[in-house]
Amino acid sequence: MVVRLLAGLSLLSGATLAGAQPAVNSDPEIATLAKAAETARGLKLLQPLIVRRLDRAALGVFLKRELRSEPTLGPDYGDVYRLLGVIDQRADLRTLMTDVLGDQVLGV
Repeated sequence: MVVRLLAGLSLLSGATLAGAQPAVNSDPEIATLAKAAETARGLKLLQPLIVRRLDRAALGVFLKRELRSEPTLGPDYGDVYRLLGVIDQRADLRTLMTDVLGDQVLGV
């Protein structure tokens, strides 16, 4: 889940997000990221990427939307992590993951 989400953050293909800057298609950094994604996935890209650079607010919106549908962040999993002492008793797992993943993105 985390690898898929981070790949999505690096390579937003066709996403329209508030706060996103215009697409960058000729940036050598983007070409490097695309090659790294191909290598990590073991698959070639089928079409050119549309990449949008996000500010912190837009990243938060993106993460919340993506994590909303992640089944492993539901209340039952949060209860298990709390019982095991992995997260604080008052912590919300989905909010915690949104914060952690948001902090992992460089340059925001």
